[in-house]
Amino acid sequence: MLFRSEYVRQWARAVAPLGLVDAPLTYADLECALLDFAPQLAAGPVTRDVVRFLRRPPLSRAARAGYWFLFQAAAASLRPGHRRMLGLRRILPLRVVGPIARGLLRLMRAALGPSSPLEDAALARRARLAAS
Repeated sequence: MLFRSEYVRQWARAVAPLGLVDAPLTYADLECALLDFAPQLAAGPVTRDVVRFLRRPPLSRAARAGYWFLFQAAAASLRPGHRRMLGLRRILPLRVVGPIARGLLRLMRAALGPSSPLEDAALARRARLAAS
């Protein structure tokens, strides 16, 4: 839970310069905020189009095989009610696809190198925020 709260705290600091000054600072606060939004959540036609695209993106056959595990892990991480709302019915349990997805992400990280320009920019921004 401590790691999750630190992650939430880092994102709260990152979005403050964008004007979101009352973002949750702990994982527990984030859970409460998400529950407050629950009555407003709905999946309309645009949402279903996005889910359809994410489920079957225009990738090569080889890339689709690995992507399938990443999609399954992302979908499995959602609450059951949210999965139902999005029409995600045949999703493998996170305990099954999570380790495979983590392995794929590690492999991608190794192939791409130790850092990326986006990550470097995000880390530099985080350092600037910490200094201010």
